[in-house]
Amino acid sequence: MARSLAPQLRLGLFARPEREREKRGAGARACARARSSRVKVAAGSGATGGGFETLGLRTDLAARLRDLGVFKPTPIQSAAIPTLSLSAAPVYAIESYTGSGKTLAYLLPIVQRLLDQQEQEGPKQFKSSRGIRALVVVPSQELAMQIFRVAQAVLGDDNRNMVCQCIGGANKRRQVAAMKANMPKIVVGTPGRLADLSKSGNLKTHSCKDLVLDEADKLLQPTYAEDMELLLRHCGKKCDGHRRVLCSATMSKQSAKVFEAKGWVTGGGQHLSVSSGAAGEEEAPPRGSDIAEAEDVVAGSRSSSPPSPRTPLPELSPNLDHCFVPSRRDRKADTCRRCINALSASKVIVFHNFGNQLAQTAAKLQTGTITTAVLTSKMDKERKRDVIRKFSDGKVRVLVASEAATRGLDFPGCDLVVNMDLPMDAEHYVHRAGRTGRGGAEGVVVTLPHGKEVHVVRKYAKQLGIQVPEYEVVAGKMESKAEAEARSDPSRS
Repeated sequence: MARSLAPQLRLGLFARPEREREKRGAGARACARARSSRVKVAAGSGATGGGFETLGLRTDLAARLRDLGVFKPTPIQSAAIPTLSLSAAPVYAIESYTGSGKTLAYLLPIVQRLLDQQEQEGPKQFKSSRGIRALVVVPSQELAMQIFRVAQAVLGDDNRNMVCQCIGGANKRRQVAAMKANMPKIVVGTPGRLADLSKSGNLKTHSCKDLVLDEADKLLQPTYAEDMELLLRHCGKKCDGHRRVLCSATMSKQSAKVFEAKGWVTGGGQHLSVSSGAAGEEEAPPRGSDIAEAEDVVAGSRSSSPPSPRTPLPELSPNLDHCFVPSRRDRKADTCRRCINALSASKVIVFHNFGNQLAQTAAKLQTGTITTAVLTSKMDKERKRDVIRKFSDGKVRVLVASEAATRGLDFPGCDLVVNMDLPMDAEHYVHRAGRTGRGGAEGVVVTLPHGKEVHVVRKYAKQLGIQVPEYEVVAGKMESKAEAEARSDPSRS
């Protein structure tokens, strides 16, 4: 386990069985046999062996990544960066589990190309050129702000104005003024604000070479339909070699077919995929060379009904360990605190299903060694940003949150997720679990079921192809049910 966790975990309390390791190895071998049109990489322990320079990244860009603490590419970055940098295919799909590094996978090739163009054209001519060269569209303000910050960090102080964010809820006049003053080449934003700026002539996208749709399946929702249609109609209209990149934790066949029907994609693209291999030995059937090649057409937006075999679940990071600790409802806060202390977790996110429970739980968890804060989707932007900053900086150890409030956010260093309330289904379990174990790091997910809820946890585990053993906290340490039974009855050991 991660070094920030308890020594007992580092010694293998949650060590994965050899059989599961063998399955992951078989998954990797199967992936190697996949057709070249579907570049599929098995996710092992995290980052790959070589540095970013081995992928053809500029030396100065790789050095900046090292300064930011990013030393080696993750599997999806190793697959995507050379492909997006060298290939001229019009459409790509990047599919990988939450926290696998998809943002840098598409952002680094864009930044590299812009820095190369800046050198070729000269800084003044490059800045004065009209129109943007890359547009990143996302469904939420929080995700847009996160990508914007990552882009600024990668570009460095000298080029940070090369990127601009345009999101709803922010002052539109200031956004327009910033765009006129800085003449950015990358714009990150939400559909409504981007479409509004495009209609008013303040966002010029006809010469935009790269269009990225992050969390693309969510952008299919009817609420975005009109804005997305406008953006897609204008983006790259007068650009030779315009291309589109679709990112998602799950690129289902239905979504791919809807993308094609709406004209979001055309033939000839590549599907870059990383599988965690957690579901077992057999590899899923490979998709065709065209990401729009799909069967079982389902028109309309993605359903909120429970996933079926035709709507694959998002994959979990292979670096996560899972367990459940049964607890009475009135004792859950105490059980949660004991788990946090037993695991010596440094950054924890505690999930509730309902916002009215958050403040009470945060108050119960607050101790001399545990500082807490509440995060809800109804908070105003400034307050929410302040809470996120304090948690990211380590001033707050435990974040008690609703699931909606954390969607699309990245919390570096989060090593423990606790489900005080059960997620509504296996897909929501994956989204919560994805807040930890990000970028190749390891993490733990602890669920606190009450009574008959235990069978629901086991159902999710079966659907996701993972092991979720039962544990309890004994004398300040996590102990499996099997270990507890062996201790109480030596004849069983």
